[in-house]
Amino acid sequence: MLPFIQFRSGTGAFLGAAGLALMTVWAFWERRLGRLDAEAPMVDLALFTRPSYTLNTLVLSLYFLGMPAVWAVVAVYVQQGLGHGALVAGVVTLPSAVMVMLLSTAVGRRVETSGPRMLVVGTVIAVLSMLALAGATALMGAGSGSLWLVGAALALNGLSQALIIPSAQTLSMQDVPARMAGAAGGVAQTSQRLFTAVGIALVTGVYFSIAAAVDHHAAVLVASLAIAACMLSAVLAAVLAARRARRAPAAAS
Repeated sequence: MLPFIQFRSGTGAFLGAAGLALMTVWAFWERRLGRLDAEAPMVDLALFTRPSYTLNTLVLSLYFLGMPAVWAVVAVYVQQGLGHGALVAGVVTLPSAVMVMLLSTAVGRRVETSGPRMLVVGTVIAVLSMLALAGATALMGAGSGSLWLVGAALALNGLSQALIIPSAQTLSMQDVPARMAGAAGGVAQTSQRLFTAVGIALVTGVYFSIAAAVDHHAAVLVASLAIAACMLSAVLAAVLAARRARRAPAAAS
């Protein structure tokens, strides 16, 4: 994570390569331990042979690669780009939080029956929310938009979050054996934090580069489209997870 957070030089590239090398060595070591004794590894790599876990964890990881960055981008845009205070920046994001608060419980009750479908719908809405944010900021750059449109786009974001996170987290653990449950949860959380750190670093880097070259309106537009691209990859992963979930009962019968 360090190269994405602090370094913009050859040192950062070297540390990134070293980190990947260490992760590769760790994976081979864990695989070797698993062959000797299933209880020995920190993470039994057989965990990733379970499609429901792998695919739903991938959906969450791709979601966290893009979406958390929007809060940093919007906060900078509202304050530095538009000249408003921190209170206004917070109020703009409030519709998203309200949507999550209102919907999460209802979504949680339906995960067992409609989880794969909600996951696909949620990722599609995530793409639409970022396209709406890009459109809202384009209008503001042309002098005809308002922060109400930004808040509406973020409300869509809240809807997507309420549909995606409970569904993917629940579905990813459905086929995980009890002995792997702790490691499975730890791997999923580590993946989400790693992707969040990388995504925020990359998206804010794009934002500040465009802001310096053009203006803040163009910066948030490009950043929104970059996040939308991440969400498109999450849509593909969600579709694969949903197709796998539909085939599983047939295979079992």
